[in-house]
Amino acid sequence: MEETKDRVKAVAAERRQSLTELAATLGLQPRSFQTVMSDPNKQISMTMLRALVGIGINANWLLTGKGAMTISDINSDNTEKLASQLKDANNLIDSLERILKGK
Repeated sequence: MEETKDRVKAVAAERRQSLTELAATLGLQPRSFQTVMSDPNKQISMTMLRALVGIGINANWLLTGKGAMTISDINSDNTEKLASQLKDANNLIDSLERILKGK
């Protein structure tokens, strides 16, 4: 999950924000966000993931490093591909939530 955290840091850098500022942008508690980001034993939460997707970050890129960082960077002519990627990302998020909840 360190790679995912590196990508979150890349989002902050791209937006020219500190992690504290990014947390505020995402509507998250800065202290909790900072703790997760600095502790190698903690994973980003589904809340963080959904908040990042909510500001236009490509969930597929965030979780795998594949594709464009932001949804707006994806060619608008590839609407079908984007819809498929979003569906796959949502399915992945749902699967991860079930795993984390032990179901």
